[in-house]
Amino acid sequence: MKVRVYEIAHEYGQSTRHVIDVLHRISAGVHSASTPLEPLVVARLRAELEGRRSAMRPSVVSDPMDDAAKIFGIPRSSLRPARGARPHTSRLRPADRPQRVLEAWETEWLVLLIDEVERDAWLAAGLGRHDAKLAARLSEYGIGPAMLSIPLDGRTAGARLRGGEPIGQIIARFRQTGQLGA
Repeated sequence: MKVRVYEIAHEYGQSTRHVIDVLHRISAGVHSASTPLEPLVVARLRAELEGRRSAMRPSVVSDPMDDAAKIFGIPRSSLRPARGARPHTSRLRPADRPQRVLEAWETEWLVLLIDEVERDAWLAAGLGRHDAKLAARLSEYGIGPAMLSIPLDGRTAGARLRGGEPIGQIIARFRQTGQLGA
């Protein structure tokens, strides 16, 4: 059974609004307190609420002006920034960089532990954005994205999947041709 947002909030003594804000920070598409959460998202949320992730992040980035004042032994107020100085986003720690919110279909792939590179390979091979579960099942049977272009009785495996042929029949065809172990 999936855990809902309000149950996690109650467990940690937090408001549901705070928990939803944390979920948005970790790029989980949640809109209400009654939204059921996938186990992977729950694990990431618990780590965030318990502060385990913040321990993995580098400590607060020090201000260069403070560092210069300490090095030269002069008051900070006597220092001026260099002309044209501006912060570089590449120097910001990951928590301070603007984060892109993932779309629901992207989250579905991540929940199934399929990273962006593998997801892009499946999409390039002809699966749709919402076919994450199909990609996971194919992977379980040892079928990778490159195998979707292999012809099976005149049509590629990918064309057979798009045509609605059941995955079990496609696996059987791969086994008949000897391209997939029993």
